[in-house]
Amino acid sequence: MAEIDEKMESQYKEVHKPIGDWKKRISNLHTVIKEWLKDERLYAVKTTSMYRMYEEPMHRFDTEPENLPIADILKDGKQIVIIKPFGLWVIGTNGCLKILSYKGPLILADMSVPFQPRWEIFSVKNRKGTPSSLTLPKYLF
Repeated sequence: MAEIDEKMESQYKEVHKPIGDWKKRISNLHTVIKEWLKDERLYAVKTTSMYRMYEEPMHRFDTEPENLPIADILKDGKQIVIIKPFGLWVIGTNGCLKILSYKGPLILADMSVPFQPRWEIFSVKNRKGTPSSLTLPKYLF
């Protein structure tokens, strides 16, 4: 019985707690983007589709896949940017999202310590380079 409790505790610490935090950080990021755009009548943020997350630690603990929201940024009702979860357990980060726009793809990586987000932008072409000096709103719009 103690072995089962240890497994459940380990599963919570290594999988469920980080996933819950990841969902919260993604939701908070969507809220920040909506705040940036609140006075811009031409823009809207929609979360109409989901990304199915099922990464290696989830396999290892035999947990169920999670659905994470994909944010679509619209201008005049047309999709101009997609912000899609890429992975929580990405080496060197505390999670990554893909940003797809007509200006080209980017990686938005949380370079923080766990549970304290610090988002940085990287070019898909230069993942090893330094973070972009562009702010997200300037790049996207």
